[in-house]
Amino acid sequence: RDRSGSFSSSASGQCPRRQVLEYLGAPVSNPPDPQTQQIFFDGTWRHLRWQATLLQAGIIDSVEITLPWEAMRSMGSMDGAGEVPEDHPVERWRGMEFGWELKGVNTFQYKKMLEPPDKFLNQINRYFLSGGFDLFVLVAEDKNGQEWREWVIEPDPERIEAQRQELVMLNELATTRTLPVMKPGCVDHTDPDWKKGLCPYSGNGGTCVSADTWEDV
Repeated sequence: RDRSGSFSSSASGQCPRRQVLEYLGAPVSNPPDPQTQQIFFDGTWRHLRWQATLLQAGIIDSVEITLPWEAMRSMGSMDGAGEVPEDHPVERWRGMEFGWELKGVNTFQYKKMLEPPDKFLNQINRYFLSGGFDLFVLVAEDKNGQEWREWVIEPDPERIEAQRQELVMLNELATTRTLPVMKPGCVDHTDPDWKKGLCPYSGNGGTCVSADTWEDV
């Protein structure tokens, strides 16, 4: 989807300047090369495989659910959703509505992922905030061997409040047409995302470096 014009749930917890640049539809400075594009395609088909399997098994009821929240300029796109069956062994979950999210990770990351990383929990609690779900199911799949791990996540009031505050802050920036300053680590090129080229607006000559004001973008 076109991610401009809204603050994306998948970007929760990221650098505010990066989120504002995405909101404005700023041009990226490091578009994907052919190999990276194949990684994106792999993720697309991984999601389609899981979605088709879970739909056919009756475990989820719908896929690709959008969560627009116009008042907060927020938009989310969940991988799936369903309802906990009445014969589930955890009685207090029975009948609850849950969201579902899939993450494909490489083997090195997968072996270390004993608990969901903060970046995934931020995204999920943004979904709790905007979608009002009772539970969330996160599945991480090893890209190499297709082994997977599943976590059932309940709403975390502290994280949900942090997501609300982040959205309030981002909306204030949009209302006042204010571009946040660069992170110090990006100014001196020590930030890991800068060094690894993980931010699409980083790099010499990129929008993050060249823009000083909202109007510049």
